[in-house]
Amino acid sequence: ANEPALRIQAGLVSQVRGWLWVALMTAAGEKDAQAIAKAAGFGNPKRVYVLQRQVRGCRPQRLQQLLLQREERLFHARPRALHGEDGFVDCLDLRPFLTASIGKADVRPAETVSVPLDIAAWWPGVTAYEIHVSFEPAVVEAVSCRPREETVCVVEDGLVTVFGSPSSPLSGHFRPAYIDFEASGNVNTFSSLHLAVEALSARVPDIGLQLFTEDGSVRISDPGPTLVGDLDCDSKVGPDDVIDVLRAASGSSESLCLAQGDVNCSGAVDAFDGLALIAYIAEIAQPSLVGCPEIGSSLAPEAEEPE
Repeated sequence: ANEPALRIQAGLVSQVRGWLWVALMTAAGEKDAQAIAKAAGFGNPKRVYVLQRQVRGCRPQRLQQLLLQREERLFHARPRALHGEDGFVDCLDLRPFLTASIGKADVRPAETVSVPLDIAAWWPGVTAYEIHVSFEPAVVEAVSCRPREETVCVVEDGLVTVFGSPSSPLSGHFRPAYIDFEASGNVNTFSSLHLAVEALSARVPDIGLQLFTEDGSVRISDPGPTLVGDLDCDSKVGPDDVIDVLRAASGSSESLCLAQGDVNCSGAVDAFDGLALIAYIAEIAQPSLVGCPEIGSSLAPEAEEPE
């Protein structure tokens, strides 16, 4: 209540400028959140998804007009809200929302893969949620669910249910659970991981929580022989493998060929393996390690010569 008028107006100008950047670039056909974030000066590209939902009913011209009004009031230091006499609240959707998403993974026949379940919640946060994950039992079977603190998982009858009722409202991005799926189908079969969500907003009175889902999948595949450094099993070593190594170093990778990321034979996949892959891709010479196969070499077992 005691915030200086200039600071309030500067914050409003910054917010509207972000809306305008996102609306303009989205209208121009740009879909890359990284590119939009860079142009708009956002440090976190995930902010783009929030703003896209807020401005989806607004034409860029209206936001441009609103920005000019805000900048004029900043100059005159007259604080006013974004609604009322401005009349723009009808196009901005500022309701709180929750997005639930589940990953995509490949798994070999009869093996198990862990798939992460993620939630993104916008201010003022979420006080309770219930997420149902359905799948094709003929292709995969949910064998376990590993919840985080203040989360409960139930696996039964071809359905995984994840409940959460945190002690304080959740806001931002968080991962409530990993779900372990075992491949029960044949090679080249595929199961969608379909999400259904129910949640309660922390806002009182409740004006409605927008719910969004992003389904995932599990594909049964047999990549066959792999290459040293080929973490994504695409038969080549490239930038995507560097990303997988860094994810593995942070404990978040579910790569099918993760074991091939230990390119320096240290016994673990870490950032040093990522540096070695970058040098390989850039064609920078590296010293050979005794007893350690070279990056890019095949790990296929050699056929025995007939006697």
